[in-house]
Amino acid sequence: MVEVFNGLQVPIFSKVDIEGYKSNGGAADISNWFAAGKVSDFSTMFFSFLTEDVADTVLNSIEKWNKKNEMESPMHAYVMDVNKSV
Repeated sequence: MVEVFNGLQVPIFSKVDIEGYKSNGGAADISNWFAAGKVSDFSTMFFSFLTEDVADTVLNSIEKWNKKNEMESPMHAYVMDVNKSV
């Protein structure tokens, strides 16, 4: 992802290592999300504050990567608004 961000004009981003858990109480179909059938699973999250154009370019790049590299657990990407900050 570092190479992807560098090549897509993402000037600043952060990386966070995550240990994820899946509770037994959820009704959603998240079988390929955190720890399907395991105690826990590890993943990495990257985040950045981007213009809409750059965010769209990153999403398109990730979508192409997922199609090219079919995996059980593909990369996920989201665009979220920041409604408040301090």
